[in-house]
Amino acid sequence: MDDSSLRLGIASEISDNERLRVQPEAIAPVESIANRWLDTLAAPRIAVPFLLAFGMVILIVNLGAYPSYTKGEPREAVRVLDILRGGGWILPTQAGIGLPWKPPLMYWLGALISMAAGTVNEWTVRLPSGLLAVGGIVCCYLYVRRLFDDRSAFIAALILATTFQYEQSGTAARVDMTLTFCMEIAFFEFIAIAEGLTQRRMLLYAALAAAVLAKGPIGVALPGIAILAWIAAERRWSVVHDLRILRGCLLIMVVAGGWYAAATVVGGHAFVHRQILAENLYRLLPSHAFHEPHQHPFYFVELALLAGYLPWTGLAGLAFVAIPDIKKRTWNSRFRYLVIWIATVLVFYNLPRSKRGVYLLALYPALATLTALMLNGIRSRAADSPRVIRLTALAEGLAFGAAGLATLACEAGIWLVGPRFLASVIKPLGVRVPELSVQLLRAFNGHPAIAVMLPAAACVSGAYSIWARLDTDKLFTAVLAAISCAILAAHLFIVPALGHTLTLKYFTRESMKIADGHRVVNLGSTNFDVAFYSGRNIRMGSLGQTHGAKFFICWQRYYRLLPEASRRRLAIVMMSSPTSLSGHGRMLLLKRSDLPNALSSATEIAPGPPDTMHLTRPSGTQASARSSSSDYNPG
Repeated sequence: MDDSSLRLGIASEISDNERLRVQPEAIAPVESIANRWLDTLAAPRIAVPFLLAFGMVILIVNLGAYPSYTKGEPREAVRVLDILRGGGWILPTQAGIGLPWKPPLMYWLGALISMAAGTVNEWTVRLPSGLLAVGGIVCCYLYVRRLFDDRSAFIAALILATTFQYEQSGTAARVDMTLTFCMEIAFFEFIAIAEGLTQRRMLLYAALAAAVLAKGPIGVALPGIAILAWIAAERRWSVVHDLRILRGCLLIMVVAGGWYAAATVVGGHAFVHRQILAENLYRLLPSHAFHEPHQHPFYFVELALLAGYLPWTGLAGLAFVAIPDIKKRTWNSRFRYLVIWIATVLVFYNLPRSKRGVYLLALYPALATLTALMLNGIRSRAADSPRVIRLTALAEGLAFGAAGLATLACEAGIWLVGPRFLASVIKPLGVRVPELSVQLLRAFNGHPAIAVMLPAAACVSGAYSIWARLDTDKLFTAVLAAISCAILAAHLFIVPALGHTLTLKYFTRESMKIADGHRVVNLGSTNFDVAFYSGRNIRMGSLGQTHGAKFFICWQRYYRLLPEASRRRLAIVMMSSPTSLSGHGRMLLLKRSDLPNALSSATEIAPGPPDTMHLTRPSGTQASARSSSSDYNPG
């Protein structure tokens, strides 16, 4: 047998997937020393600790330094509070009045962290999302390096970590990151099993069970649809037998099904209707039994993906230039699995009437991996499309440079003129809350050196992007550096300023001090900010149904809709600052006017941290009022 025949015989014994496995040396051109940092850091012994540290910096730093100011966070946080106040681990309620819409995995994690910390606060309820987001970054690297190569894995993990939607969800007390982490493990674990890269089987089903406990049946449905589609497309029916489906389904039934059974016993018909029917079935089928929020047209999710994937949307578009060249090297079963994964999630979330960009988080690990593979591929053919690369680098560079220069100019104006300078700048954007400028100045003064360094670094990154020209590695480095600066600036300055400006935390604390243990009733609707920061289950009611109640809390717009006779029975004791940047959304503390000691004029509570908070009366007089600790001690 000659040498050529021997080589053909050996090659025939190698699977198509292994022969088509991406090899970095096959696509990497001769690189300068400046470009080798990616290859150096991509080695597992360096990449894993680097990604852990990077994730902690961009996701955990300053995580508990600002109060809740959105509707979603306190709605989840009150369930953690309910668990530690004895409300039960099976069905923690919404401020003691309503069954939860979601399964409890995120609330369990928040409760365990709060028990370890000895308190429930913003940090303990956000930390589960932050830790799972960091875990998702590392898992993305570990799986992708097994499926493809170290360099692509490292780039994919960095892209995933710095997308807008992933970053936002990783720092919020919401269930979305818990679901994303569990489904990421399930999606990757299946292809590792199918490609013979692991002997594990039950980790796939454990991840699916956890995904169900995070947000319901969708945790099994999405990975299941993608898995079946890939098996059918590849005609790999032998994989079905290798999955040990019966044992896996038993595990899911015991873990996830066990909770559903217990919750049905505890919650009865109300639980079945709310979590199983309303939260899942009614979102897919037209029904008048359920008012569906977040209704958007069919193309909304595609636009949400373009926005949520920023700042990598442009580079992802550039990477598609490499598809004809990449097909020769990477268009194998693993690459096709990523495409099916993305398509399954995208198509599925086009079906419900309710659409939110955060729902697409399940496809972000696959899209980041696909982008990394194509960026690696485009390096070898950059000379074929210099105009596209140059225009992309120019656009990215100008965007980051302009943002950095604008931030430096605003900082100079604030320090030289004062908060009113920023107020005049943001007023044309529809911001009607002057206190935001004060809070930004306070945040800048807390870290003045960092406040200057971050936008300056963004300017340098923008200039570096323009100088990079045809070098995609340098372009990637410039975008990564600029977006990292933007993320840190958001965590250290912008988000804390927004939180202290728009929160109801200080209004709630002062209201509870004024109520002094007396019964407080919500008029119109339950507010979860008030429930969380008061540490009390404040019931909802009306004036005619609250005999004996002395104090009431309601939105200003609701108070104005009350009949004149009802308003005469209530005195406005205190008014919150606006809860929206447009200057609207004030909350009122009311007191029965037919009771003694009712105030005749309202006071307004100004936003800010406890050491700066004060009450202002319409006449302009001020009285200091420190809020008590925002933490609830379960002990």
